[in-house]
Amino acid sequence: MKYLFYISMILLSVIYISSGCKDLLPQCRSLRNRCKEPVMAKFLSQNCKYTCKLCPGDENKGTCDDDGDNCNEMKSYCDKEPYKEMLKVRCKRTCGIC
Repeated sequence: MKYLFYISMILLSVIYISSGCKDLLPQCRSLRNRCKEPVMAKFLSQNCKYTCKLCPGDENKGTCDDDGDNCNEMKSYCDKEPYKEMLKVRCKRTCGIC
């Protein structure tokens, strides 16, 4: 059963990498709460695929997401006190928690 999980993760990684699924704009993280707004949906679906969870396989990812706007800037603090515990909650994806 473990092997099936690992094989699935490898396949999803290959699909993700080959899809070129990424954000095209640096502002995508700050706009992530607007991905489903009718006014912004088309624009963000074209420019912020990664942040808006529109990459192949994203429908199975669950709720692993960053809640903080500055997670990329804080990435180097993911394993350092006193930030570690806060970042585990606010920057799950960036810190590799899930």
